[in-house]
Amino acid sequence: MAGGMIACGGDQILSDIEVDTDGDGIYDHQESNGFYYLDGEFFTLERVMTEQQWSQFSQLEEDGVEPPQNKRSPFKLAYKTMNDNDFVRSAGDGEVIINFDKLINHLSAAFKDEYGDTHRFYKSGSNVAGSFRNILLRLNQDYDVLEPTYFDGDPIPYYFTNPDIKSSDRDPYTDYEEAISSFITGNVTLVHPSVSAFPVIEARLKSYQYTPKQEIRDNSGGKIGSSVTHSVSRSSSQTEGWEASVSATSTVSFTPSVTVTASAGISGSYTSGVEIGNSGQNTEEFNWSQLTISKLDCAADLRFTANVQNMGTAPAEDVELIFQVKIGNRSLPAFAPEFTFSLDPNGIPVPASSDLTYDAGCISLSELQYLQMGGAISLETTVESAKIPFQGENDELIQFGSEWSTYFSMAANENSRINYSVFDQNEALVTETFYVDPLNRNKVLTLRDAIKMTLTLPCDGQGRASLCINDNGDVIRSSQTYVGIVRHDADAPDERLEELLGDSTDALDVKLEPKWEYHIITTKSQYPTLQAVGVEVDDANVTVVVRATDELGMAAVQFCENNVTCFDMSYDAADYSYRYTPAVGRVPTGNEFVKVVNSRDKQITENLELPRSWHSQISVQGDARTNFGSWSNWVMCPVDQYAKGFRQKVDGTSFDDTGLNRVSLYCSDKHGNGNKQIIAGGDSGWGSWSTAKNCVQGEHLLAFNLKSEPRQGLDTDDAGATGIRFKCGDDVELVAENDDPDGSYVGYKSANNAGYRICGMRSRIEPEQGTFTDDTGLNNVEFQYCDYSGVFQ
Repeated sequence: MAGGMIACGGDQILSDIEVDTDGDGIYDHQESNGFYYLDGEFFTLERVMTEQQWSQFSQLEEDGVEPPQNKRSPFKLAYKTMNDNDFVRSAGDGEVIINFDKLINHLSAAFKDEYGDTHRFYKSGSNVAGSFRNILLRLNQDYDVLEPTYFDGDPIPYYFTNPDIKSSDRDPYTDYEEAISSFITGNVTLVHPSVSAFPVIEARLKSYQYTPKQEIRDNSGGKIGSSVTHSVSRSSSQTEGWEASVSATSTVSFTPSVTVTASAGISGSYTSGVEIGNSGQNTEEFNWSQLTISKLDCAADLRFTANVQNMGTAPAEDVELIFQVKIGNRSLPAFAPEFTFSLDPNGIPVPASSDLTYDAGCISLSELQYLQMGGAISLETTVESAKIPFQGENDELIQFGSEWSTYFSMAANENSRINYSVFDQNEALVTETFYVDPLNRNKVLTLRDAIKMTLTLPCDGQGRASLCINDNGDVIRSSQTYVGIVRHDADAPDERLEELLGDSTDALDVKLEPKWEYHIITTKSQYPTLQAVGVEVDDANVTVVVRATDELGMAAVQFCENNVTCFDMSYDAADYSYRYTPAVGRVPTGNEFVKVVNSRDKQITENLELPRSWHSQISVQGDARTNFGSWSNWVMCPVDQYAKGFRQKVDGTSFDDTGLNRVSLYCSDKHGNGNKQIIAGGDSGWGSWSTAKNCVQGEHLLAFNLKSEPRQGLDTDDAGATGIRFKCGDDVELVAENDDPDGSYVGYKSANNAGYRICGMRSRIEPEQGTFTDDTGLNNVEFQYCDYSGVFQ
């Protein structure tokens, strides 16, 4: 709108209304008309810092420039206040120790003495600059102190409540109670006569436990055979008190610490928070790359412990919850607890003496691996129904007389807004714009746009009727233009009440003044925290996964090939992790590392130990026509070796024909070095071995074709599998000379990926059944495929 305004003298003034002299993110005219923003931060002051850092804190003052244009002068004042009041003492060795206890009160007093009421020091209610919460913070402090006035100085009896009911916002507290009592119990505010009090029901994930259904082993002797519990030991949360938040998600990552983020809700309402705790070390020395089983739909039972509480400003009874556990992006079946809750406000847990433990159901082998290797688990909680108290049409307090959905809809119709009102010189309301909806603030007019809309009004001859640009190009305001929290009545927006129902005559308006807002921000560490580093393999694709955090934000998380070449990792919001996938075929050098840089340009690194070989969990099972017997343990080629050839043990001539009984693989590295023999199930069984059939040097087994006989029926000899053939990577077929004549080949199978070769196997073998009982020997085979692409070689 710059250049489009009409000056008080009638000339058009080319003026930029978006002037921000102090660079704090809000325009000068907004600050001079009652809105404030984040002017600066006492940034990353540590309890222990060097004397040089402490001295630098007071430097860079701009001489001759008054606040707020000189953003350094408050730092100078803070430096002097902290020194003069013994908040800083020498610790020796060039360090100082800062004592932050009671510091805020001293700084507030010093700022008031130095700069007066318009530039006082406040501890903010939110780190979001210019947030609704910060404005409510001021109202809670100075509620009934300042009133808007007429030109002659008389107060304007302008109230923000509905004259017809005791509780304008229909919550269980009257306007009078909310005007004279800022708080109920603890630190839960009654909010405001025009902002509805809501329950804010949260279910925090405290811990989870998985118990394997059977002992799970690897080829190195490692096992997962007992229950493992991971817990959250410390937590904090932020919620907006007037929001009807009905859901919270807590996500836990495993090693070496736990990060929990609460979010989600219904109808656009959200809560947010962070929980961090120590989960302990992973004492399970288990190698998932050498797993002896490849698939298990029900590998472990999962149970979790939650803490349910009401962090809001109104109570709730008969709360019915629905829980849903997510492991990564997969959701387990949702379920409801068998009993309901009664929840008082102010974060009192129910039951107060214990947490609540629930069985979440069965998880698969892949989900167990995901959790055990540091994956994220989340608990999503939804309020199915709840009963809450509210004020009825006849000023009757209805105790828990409505279901949650009814009250939620009713509260949505209450028009709680920030109102920017402009009156002309005749005291008539000319325009008003609104900001903030209690349900979905992102879909309404922004504060900045609302204020800019008022600048379309012309000035009167005295330059006092409204916000406008005067002859000098300055944005000025009428003394009757003020800002407050209002309940807008669409039928009578200009109605002013002489008194509140509930016998209060105090004005509820506050004329906000431009104020500085400075934050003292301290961190536990100058450096970011690296929570976990891992490598995921999907076929031949390798993904480096990092979980990192910092209290004040991170600037970059990178995968570095060396000290010169680094690549930014992408953030995966669903998994709370950073990821990077190197190019397929890239050969690790041993110099790789990850780097995490925080907003203060402090960094940490951790070397990556990419495996030189990776026995991926791709396994391919034969298409057998019988399933007698049980599976043997896996047998694997040595690290960096693959199957180059085979032998088969076949019995095809006896009265009780058992056909194929054993398969032997020969292993070598990519250059053909090595000749180790591996046999699944041991060298036993009937029949005789064929001669060895090998690929040419440097080639290895790519595909296999199992020969099998269908079940023959009662009193007929069954043989199970009767032979096997292989193809090398160069498509040469290997055929043994001793196939059983019975049965037929079912067709070649492979990992369907040219970047993999056979590196291990197991067999399904029926043990000897005894005299006069049919034997089948080997019935099926399953081969393990390892990466052959060169990524890890």
